[in-house]
Amino acid sequence: MIDTRSIDHLSLCSGIGGIDLGLRAVVNGCRTIAYVEREAFCINHLVAQMEEGRLDSAPIYTDIHRFPWGHYRGLVDILSGGVPCQPFSHNGSRHGVKDPRHLWPSVREGIDIIRPAIVFLENVGGFATAKSDGYFSVLHHVCSDLERLGYTATAGLFTAGELGASQMRKRWFILAMAHPHHSGGRQNQLLCQLRAEGTEQSPRDTGDSPAREEEEVTRWPSGPDAPQHSWEKPRVTEPRLGGTTDGVSARIHKLRTDRLRSLGNAVVPAVAALAFATLFEELVL
Repeated sequence: MIDTRSIDHLSLCSGIGGIDLGLRAVVNGCRTIAYVEREAFCINHLVAQMEEGRLDSAPIYTDIHRFPWGHYRGLVDILSGGVPCQPFSHNGSRHGVKDPRHLWPSVREGIDIIRPAIVFLENVGGFATAKSDGYFSVLHHVCSDLERLGYTATAGLFTAGELGASQMRKRWFILAMAHPHHSGGRQNQLLCQLRAEGTEQSPRDTGDSPAREEEEVTRWPSGPDAPQHSWEKPRVTEPRLGGTTDGVSARIHKLRTDRLRSLGNAVVPAVAALAFATLFEELVL
């Protein structure tokens, strides 16, 4: 008999919860037990999503370097992470592994302590071309580290464009599964549960059908020159408030800047769902 308890998930570098929503769409019983995120705007968004029931209520840690890895040892089935992309993005200076925002060493240490059954990571397209001494790329470096930690890893490039979005947003995803003797005996049980309950790619929904929570990961807003769908919020331009003597304009500007930066860094939930389902099938078949 298959134990159908929750599949417990640790969300690192959570952003606004794109990977979390993607996993909820394709992994039955997935339950996030902790988040790690340092950006204030993203933290506020995560809390709002928890209050609305779109994300699981769980503690949010703000410093990955001080995260209590040992407290979660043996408690995590899936560890995910949208590890910061700035060191590898073609839009930046591309300092790569020498960039202080390169967090993989801390994540790797945490994986070694926690020993999750499945690791699911995401980064930008430049992840596969950024250099790391002794490796073909940082992508190769990360996959090699996972293999040394006792995982079988695979990777793939996925885009929002292939799911009908008006922009590509190329992202690399890595899925790694622990060898049975490295995951405290939970690995085989988890695979049986995932196979029995299934992982399935989210259906596309580009029309004007009524909004349902489970469809939100695949609802694309219309393009710049196309009429808006009935479910989209009106696109309005905020009026200028004049001077900044009372600080209101400055606060609005910062809020908009934080929002745009968070959206630019965010993982599209439908792409995360597609990547997990595709790479999972690749590893288990």
